[in-house]
Amino acid sequence: MKNDYQEAWTVSEGKYDGHRITVRKNVGARSLCGDAAYPFRLGIAIPFLDPQKDGMPLKGENEIYNRIEDLICDYFEPHNSGVLCLVLTTQGMKEFILYTNTDKLVDLIGSLKIHFSEYDIQHYVEQDTEWEVYGQWK
Repeated sequence: MKNDYQEAWTVSEGKYDGHRITVRKNVGARSLCGDAAYPFRLGIAIPFLDPQKDGMPLKGENEIYNRIEDLICDYFEPHNSGVLCLVLTTQGMKEFILYTNTDKLVDLIGSLKIHFSEYDIQHYVEQDTEWEVYGQWK
C-alpha cells in the first residue's frame, strides 16, 4: 500500500497461548498510529485447509495466502484507504490486521470469498482510533 509513510516489516516468532506464532509487523506504519484517517481496525482471519501439526501452513498453501494478501492490499492501494499493519500466523490460521478509513468492506470480503471460495473467510471491523491492537504487538 502506498501511503505517506515508509513501509518496513519485521518478523518475529514465538509462543502465544502455548502455540507457535509468527508475527509480521509493518513497523513503518508506526508513524500513522492514531491517525484520524484510519479509525477502523479490520481483521481478516482465514483458517488453513491443511495445517501442519504445529498449526503452520504448508508451503503451497502459504503461496495462496500471499495471493490473498495481494488482493487485500490492491483493494486499499488506489485510494490510500487502508494500511496493512500485522499478519499473524498461528493455530491453523492466518489473520491480516489493517487500519482503514471505512467500516464498509462488503466489496472486499465478497471479492475474497469469490476468489478463494474454498476458504472460510472470517472478518470483523471495530473502531480503534488509538491503534491499540497494533501497539500490543511489540
